[in-house]
Amino acid sequence: MLKASELYPNDKDADNKVKAIRSWLGTKGVRDLDPVPLNAEALDKETIAEIEALANQINSTKSTSSIKKAKVQGVPRQAVLKPAHAVYRLTGQVFRPGDRVIMVQDSGGVPLCAKGVVVGLLDNNIDVVWDTPFIGGTTLGGRYVSSFQRMVFILMLINVRLGVPTTGALHALLSLV
Repeated sequence: MLKASELYPNDKDADNKVKAIRSWLGTKGVRDLDPVPLNAEALDKETIAEIEALANQINSTKSTSSIKKAKVQGVPRQAVLKPAHAVYRLTGQVFRPGDRVIMVQDSGGVPLCAKGVVVGLLDNNIDVVWDTPFIGGTTLGGRYVSSFQRMVFILMLINVRLGVPTTGALHALLSLV
């Protein structure tokens, strides 16, 4: 950890200056910020709380009686994404906070075909607030209110944001969503 004398090497009153800086930061509410790496992108707490509230509202109004069976016909075999092939077929995607995503991996803590919203990005991992709660959901270290969240690897998701450049089989698959 940096010492006050290292920060102000030619000043005899370095400790008092650091104390003044700490008190000023305390008055500005900077201590309430979440510590995140410099290369991370994330939505702020208020936005994430709104997304969680909307997910709770949607889940409270859902009913199983409105679910109907759908038969998908006329889809070429190459257009169907096998979950095991996702890591090879979904390499060119770009994600941003606020993007809508679908889970395509059939193993792990998140159910297959779960939908959610990207709330944070760090390297190849993405924080997602999922629409429905599930057993493997967490609050990601207390950063979020509900347990709809889970950090997942970037190649486990399909980005369904409009304007995603897609070709071939992935385009055919996204047209079904």
